[in-house]
Amino acid sequence: MSDPALAQPLPGQRAALRSRWLGYLLAIAVIVVLPFVFTDTYWRTNLTVCAINVLLAIGLDFILGYAGQLNLGHSAFYGLGAYVSTLLITRLGVPSIRQMPGLSTRMAKVPSGRIAMFS
Repeated sequence: MSDPALAQPLPGQRAALRSRWLGYLLAIAVIVVLPFVFTDTYWRTNLTVCAINVLLAIGLDFILGYAGQLNLGHSAFYGLGAYVSTLLITRLGVPSIRQMPGLSTRMAKVPSGRIAMFS
């Protein structure tokens, strides 16, 4: 079995962990406050696009950095989700606020799953 003393963080690690969590909490507080500060739709649109790109960058960093794999499907699912959500808005008249998170992805799974079944 392992020694329980080895599982305890060192004093320097505790300080680094505390500062990391403080940074996370500060970032979350800024993200929560920004939509109330920028009430104009122009800035909200820019913040939304920035947040989407940050999420994509974090996902790509995880795939390339930790897993060490080049995955182009990440970009394909992003583009497919954007295309399907645009079709939902323009063709079916579904307001963007009513689209559930991941609805575009769920709708895109059916054709992509059928393609994968036969390849």
